[in-house]
Amino acid sequence: MPGETNEVNWRGVRPVEGISGIWPARNATRVQASDYQSGEGSTTIYTVPAGKKLFISTLIFNSQLKVAAQASAIVWVKNGGGVEQYKLVQHYYVVVGDKSEGYNYVPAQEALASWYVEVYCNDANMDARPMIYGWLEDV
Repeated sequence: MPGETNEVNWRGVRPVEGISGIWPARNATRVQASDYQSGEGSTTIYTVPAGKKLFISTLIFNSQLKVAAQASAIVWVKNGGGVEQYKLVQHYYVVVGDKSEGYNYVPAQEALASWYVEVYCNDANMDARPMIYGWLEDV
């Protein structure tokens, strides 16, 4: 019936036990995080809290190189020990310019407790700003 809340109308899908990364669980917490890296170095965007798992569904990434060089701006997911687990995106430059892109991950990319999302630039003349969107679920 119109306006009635049930498993089907709740989000337009029926949550299925054991399937993750497609839609948030009922107890999920929405996550939106961004930060900025100017020049060579890295900045942590988000760290997954203990007892949680982060699902990254969307990434918007803006970067700019101000002086021609071979340079990269990368968004990594790293484990708690700082070891790279996977790359969400990389912008590579050889000439001055800027890029802005959006990515949707279906299913969402997963990051475990104590893992973190980091933006890295390898040139002093580079700026980068990633924005991640997703949700947290209990593990």
